[in-house]
Amino acid sequence: MLMFTLITLLIRRLFITRITIIIFIFTSILLYNGYSDITLFNNLLIISSNRGIIGICILIIGSLILKIDKNIKGEKSLIISLSLIGMIGLITSNNWLLLILSLELLTYSTAIIACLEKELQSTKSSGLKYFFIGAFSSGLIILGITIIYSETGLLLIQNLSTNDSILSGYNLILIGMLLKIGAAPFHSWAPDVYDGVPTIITSWISITPKLCLLVFLCYNFVNNINLILYSSWFCLIFGSVLGLVQYRIKRLLAYSSIVHIGFILLSILQLNTLIYYTLQYAFTSFGVFFIIICYNVETISQLKGKINMNVILAICLNFYLFSLAGLPPFIGFFAKIQVLLLSIQYEYWWMVFTAIISSVIGCVQYLRFINVLNFSYNNLNICLNPGNINCHIISYITLFVLIFTTLSPNV
Repeated sequence: MLMFTLITLLIRRLFITRITIIIFIFTSILLYNGYSDITLFNNLLIISSNRGIIGICILIIGSLILKIDKNIKGEKSLIISLSLIGMIGLITSNNWLLLILSLELLTYSTAIIACLEKELQSTKSSGLKYFFIGAFSSGLIILGITIIYSETGLLLIQNLSTNDSILSGYNLILIGMLLKIGAAPFHSWAPDVYDGVPTIITSWISITPKLCLLVFLCYNFVNNINLILYSSWFCLIFGSVLGLVQYRIKRLLAYSSIVHIGFILLSILQLNTLIYYTLQYAFTSFGVFFIIICYNVETISQLKGKINMNVILAICLNFYLFSLAGLPPFIGFFAKIQVLLLSIQYEYWWMVFTAIISSVIGCVQYLRFINVLNFSYNNLNICLNPGNINCHIISYITLFVLIFTTLSPNV
């Protein structure tokens, strides 16, 4: 107990938040490899340019969260660092044992973060729900790995489907992964958890774990495309329809994320399209969560008159919402076009039709935001507040997303 106290005091004394950000920067440099894939430690992990890009974006988001939230100090920074280690291990793993260790480190670290606000009863229940869902999904994944290892005797991750036992093992792993990312029809936990935990923590658990898991699926589970397509179809239907009746912002964003997971699963056949869509969604969604934190609102009706609080934030929020809705000429439009073109290329016409209908229905969700934010005020008092650090960070994220729009890949 004394040793734990001394370590905690030392962590706080050394300003671990700043040290953690510096470590994130150096890790980003080491992760990126602009050439071919590199295997390390006897094929234990793989480092490549695409994996490095995802890792860099995860570390950037983690650094921004550490910079933004004044309450993240000491042990919270350490726990976020541990979850980031799990994420990096997940996207670079080429071994089932490393995959299990990375998943467990990621699952339990994010569950602890979700439970840290002890004064809020809703946080406790949401954190426990997130913990049990993570434990159950990890159990499915470990069971699938056990089946595969018992049949092959190999720890190297390979997409084999030589018999029904191995195929059932891969299906169990895939179901566990879909449960972790909140894909339909395994999505019912997501709105409750997103709404129950603090907004800054919601932005963390709703974006970064999904990035890692989706990239891992793209590298290793393309052969299980039928199950992925069915899950994508359910995501597009459930997310768009159920989101229409939500009035709490984070619950609405939870159903919005389910729709976007549907698009990401639909793009899993091509790595470049998946990375492009995933990264634009990650930064756009993070920008929305950040502005919600600045406005300190929980329901859509509370956005009334917030345009007078800071016009720059309101403009950026409009940009992000239009992008999430997939309206031209914003980045979300180009990302959805890439996914639809990819689906047409593989002749998944039923998915193309569903995705278009889902996008049209989803526009209604975001227009409710925009209507309350822009047209529910009496007198417009322009307040730019240029000295606010939050305003600067949001402006930089928006500028990055605007530049990222011009880098759309060709399908």
